[in-house]
Amino acid sequence: MSDSSSLIESLLYQNEGTALDFKREQYPFIGATDEQKAELLKDILAFANSWRQSDAYIVIGVEAVQGGKHIPVGTDEHFDDAQLQQFVNCKTNRKVELSYEIYLFEGKKIGVIKIPKQERPTYANKKFGKVDKDVVYYRLGSSTASANPEDIARMGNDTAKSVLVPSMNLQFADYETRQELGDSIKLFSTAYEKPRKPLPDAGQARGSGISGFIAPTSIGEMINSHYWRDKEEYIRLKSLAKPVTLVISNKSRTLAEKVRVEIIGSSLDGITVLSDLPTEPAYRHIDSFSRNVPRIRSIFQQEPRTVVSYHGNQWTLTVSFGNVQPQSRVWADEPFYIGSKQKDRLEMEAIIYADNLPEPQKVKFAIDFEIEKKPTLTIDTLKTLPPFER
Repeated sequence: MSDSSSLIESLLYQNEGTALDFKREQYPFIGATDEQKAELLKDILAFANSWRQSDAYIVIGVEAVQGGKHIPVGTDEHFDDAQLQQFVNCKTNRKVELSYEIYLFEGKKIGVIKIPKQERPTYANKKFGKVDKDVVYYRLGSSTASANPEDIARMGNDTAKSVLVPSMNLQFADYETRQELGDSIKLFSTAYEKPRKPLPDAGQARGSGISGFIAPTSIGEMINSHYWRDKEEYIRLKSLAKPVTLVISNKSRTLAEKVRVEIIGSSLDGITVLSDLPTEPAYRHIDSFSRNVPRIRSIFQQEPRTVVSYHGNQWTLTVSFGNVQPQSRVWADEPFYIGSKQKDRLEMEAIIYADNLPEPQKVKFAIDFEIEKKPTLTIDTLKTLPPFER
């Protein structure tokens, strides 16, 4: 039983029609005659065949009110979901997608039959009570009608068109947990000021010798002279830009071919977007090489599927997902990194492309930033922050 009341609350203010019907009493079922149970079958077939753009609902335990909010009265008689599906689908020419769920609303139990938009036409393959064999019933306004040959042809054409075009859903996601996060997220950015002058080389002012530099006694001790500059950039960017990933779902029954997502934005408003963060800095050259071996290996293994490119002040994020199977989801292989130095809210438009999408799909996204501004990182400050010199 679901205690979510938002769906019921929303439906109570909608008019009955091609996607909605209210029943005060439960359909006769246990111990009922075929003639009585045929009413349930006929209504489900009618909604399965109706012209609509959204899911259809038969809501049981609600008294319909003409021109006003419908009244929930509740019912203690409910179907078992599997039993209902078996009852319907052993009598039809194709499987009818439907589900039954019980909602607790204002202390009353409300039954909901949900019928998604699906392949049509659907009809009984044998006579059952008042449901005739091979007759296509459909919802016409708030009543049920029988389809004529032209209606049936239109259903077939509509189905053929919808089957050929995938329907995609794109969301933000947590890269570590693979939790779907919807179309808006919140991120925390620590924005260090960028140094106005480059930091000095590492190894200076450590003792006697030319410029105070102590000559290394072995190759293993050769100091990375860029260490302080590398560490400043590493901490600054890692503090600013946080990992985010995308997940895409194919809601249709059609393979989505070579799917990619593109988001375009500007860096003029203080937004930084990266396909990768700098590697952890190393004080010795030999350590720097060993830390980069995994990255070098991964570069040769496959091309990156998450890419950020800059053209002047404009950045473009491209995420390639490959083929997305019907009724499945694909997670981006790699995160991208995004942060803000000044803009509290970033609104974006993601564009979904696929080889068999006649037109790109567009999705609105938003990121709310909580920004903590900090002064420039000095060498003294860097010495107190990890990673520490080894």
